Amino acid sequence: MGTQPRRVALAVSGLFVALMTSACTAAEPEVDPSSVDLESWSQSMLGTERGMSFAGGHQGDAASGGSFYDVEPGWYELTMACAGGDAMALELLADGTTISNGTTSCDSPAVTAPLELRAAADELTLRVTNSGAEMVWTAGLVPGGKPAEAP
Repeated sequence: MGTQPRRVALAVSGLFVALMTSACTAAEPEVDPSSVDLESWSQSMLGTERGMSFAGGHQGDAASGGSFYDVEPGWYELTMACAGGDAMALELLADGTTISNGTTSCDSPAVTAPLELRAAADELTLRVTNSGAEMVWTAGLVPGGKPAEAP
C-alpha cells in the first residue's frame, strides 16, 4: 500500500499584513541578545496564554527554529517577536513543504496574525533567519477564532 502526500494549506493573508506593519509601530526597549533571560523575555512578548511556543537565539547565516507537532486544522493566532537584529524572516513549513513566509522588524512590539490551517499537520515548522546579526526570537501558536470579515 502506497502513501499519499498530505496537502496542507495555511491561509496567511493576515500574517503578512501584521508582519509588515510591525515596522511602523513604536519600538520596544532595547534588548541585549547576549545577556537576556530568554524565558522571561519570551513570556513578556507572548504573554501568559502562550499555548504552543518556543524561543531561541540566533547568530550567523544558518536558520534556527522549532516545530509544533500534531497540529489540528482550524484557526490559530501566531505571535512572534525578535530583538537585537534588524529583522527576522520567518518561513512556515507543513510536513516539510514551505507554505508561507514573511518578515518582521526586531525591537518592535510582538505581532500577531490569524492563521487558518485547513488540514492537520504532523509537523508545523517555523524556520527563522536574518542578516546574520545576533538576535533572540520567540513565536507562539494558540487556537483562535475566525477573524471578522473586512467591511
